[in-house]
Amino acid sequence: MTDVKKYVWVVPIIVGILVIVTLLTPVGSVNIPSPFGDLTANLWMWDLYVYDFSATMGPAGTEFVTEPMVMIPSLISTSLIAVGGVGSLASGIILKNNDETRKGIIPSALMGILFIVGAFLWLILVPANFPMEKYFGPTPPGGSLTFWNISGFGITMNLHSVGFGLIGTFIAAGLAFGSAGAAYYYSKEREVIVPEKKETAPPTKEPTASETPEL
Repeated sequence: MTDVKKYVWVVPIIVGILVIVTLLTPVGSVNIPSPFGDLTANLWMWDLYVYDFSATMGPAGTEFVTEPMVMIPSLISTSLIAVGGVGSLASGIILKNNDETRKGIIPSALMGILFIVGAFLWLILVPANFPMEKYFGPTPPGGSLTFWNISGFGITMNLHSVGFGLIGTFIAAGLAFGSAGAAYYYSKEREVIVPEKKETAPPTKEPTASETPEL
């Protein structure tokens, strides 16, 4: 039990490293095979979009999406998640150098909340306001065009798939809350029951006849 307690600090460190990986990984990707060349695109949490639809005479390029309702929530989400990652690393370092595991309860829980808020903020606002027609052309007649799929002429096709940049954020949140739970668990004082040792009295020495005082 004590040995496990010594390594509670490892989880926040793992969370911080995981956050770095997620911010360097796309949150949404397009990979559509085509006879003339694959159509590809990658969107990062921090608003960078790298796309190549030239196989179908479409656009290709690398740019930041400038629409305010995409750019602003993207940067806010990135900031929240990045702060959570830095905070997790700091929390792990503090726990490593401090035996009081309760110091990791609030920081880890707070980092988990930042991850959740950042991820949901991105999920709610960015896909709904992404300028699809700018990159994918007009909506097919009688169909629909969303961040996740396109439909028309009786065909539905996936566009962006969820990337590890988003999935990893939720994993980081789960680990952060788990770290807070572990810090709380190991911070509780436990009574150690030590069996009492009964000391046996030394045997009483009976006085001998020669030691008996004469009256």
